[in-house]
Amino acid sequence: RNGVIGTARSFEKALIDVGVEPIASVGMPFDPNQHEAVDMIAADAENDGKIIAEYLRGYRFGEKLLRPARVQVGKAMADSAGE
Repeated sequence: RNGVIGTARSFEKALIDVGVEPIASVGMPFDPNQHEAVDMIAADAENDGKIIAEYLRGYRFGEKLLRPARVQVGKAMADSAGE
């Protein structure tokens, strides 16, 4: 297990060394140009439209998107159905 984890870290470091950057996700506002919403979850008003969880890390190379991050987005729900 430790060998696989070490290999994955080494590979990610090699990608970063050549200019590939991971896309920031959790806690950030959802951006359809960088993120792919997989699902939504009920959240408070403060987290409406923000990324709650990351399922798959996204990457970019300079200004080019290599793979969007697959994420879960918070959606504020109304307090009552009458509003």
